[in-house]
Amino acid sequence: MDAPSPLLRLAANVRLFAGMPMMLLGRMLGAADKVTLKAGELFFNEGDTGESFYILVIGHVAVEQVKGGKWVQLAQLNPGESFGEMSLVDDKIRTARVRALTDCTAMYFPIARLKADTEITSYLYRNIAKVLVARLKHTNSQVLDLTAKIAPEEPEEEAAAETPAADAADAEAAPEQAAADAEAAPLKTPSIDDIPELQLRPGGYRSF
Repeated sequence: MDAPSPLLRLAANVRLFAGMPMMLLGRMLGAADKVTLKAGELFFNEGDTGESFYILVIGHVAVEQVKGGKWVQLAQLNPGESFGEMSLVDDKIRTARVRALTDCTAMYFPIARLKADTEITSYLYRNIAKVLVARLKHTNSQVLDLTAKIAPEEPEEEAAAETPAADAADAEAAPEQAAADAEAAPLKTPSIDDIPELQLRPGGYRSF
């Protein structure tokens, strides 16, 4: 029996194809096209229609999204990882772009071609759910770490230094002093500067 090709062995280690029999993997590869890009070129852009997904074979890519008018890197992917697979369950516009960091080779899978094979898509849908759960757990961990770092520290309570006798004397003098201050102080109209600054504490978050 002939040994599987290197490409077939790579596909067997892709999480998106987990549990898929070799026969189906062979059919998957038969439905794929090879794509090569130079460093800096885009596999797809944010806002493009999702009609395909990719398995990276050679090179490294960055997943990027516009934040505040600038491109922010969300993840860096390596050979054997997939991207664009949400097109299988949601063929709307891409929510991020994928840019080649180095010269890259990838397998390109048109969604329409794959959806015609229900045996293959049953495995893909199940594995996409597993991949998304793993990514959500990773995101949750990152958010919790960030929350712990930015949470403000509670101020330490200061111990009272006065003696009981001093407290009693201050209490007796307080009404007289307050009346004198009220007569001497001019009336002041409250302004927004008198309102204490709100301290916002980290709360919940949403995953997109």
